[in-house]
Amino acid sequence: MNIKDFSSYKSMKGKKYQNVPVKFTEKHTTPPPALTESELISLMETNHIGTDASMATHISNIIDREYVMLDSKTRKLECTVLGNSLING
Repeated sequence: MNIKDFSSYKSMKGKKYQNVPVKFTEKHTTPPPALTESELISLMETNHIGTDASMATHISNIIDREYVMLDSKTRKLECTVLGNSLING
């Protein structure tokens, strides 16, 4: 039986289907890891956001506006409370 068989009630009439046991597992999602500056620039290039000359300025602006903080050791951009509020808004 394929998906087309379910397109109308008439095609299902009189057919029997076997019940399949279902297992539920409780899990929680986790956020993706923070991006580094170079990963963010690569994503900006891929998605045609900004120009080569403006990409560094965009990153500098989000740091200056305190939407993200730059970890000096790992060079990862960590979202701040303000940045999360902007995203959720």
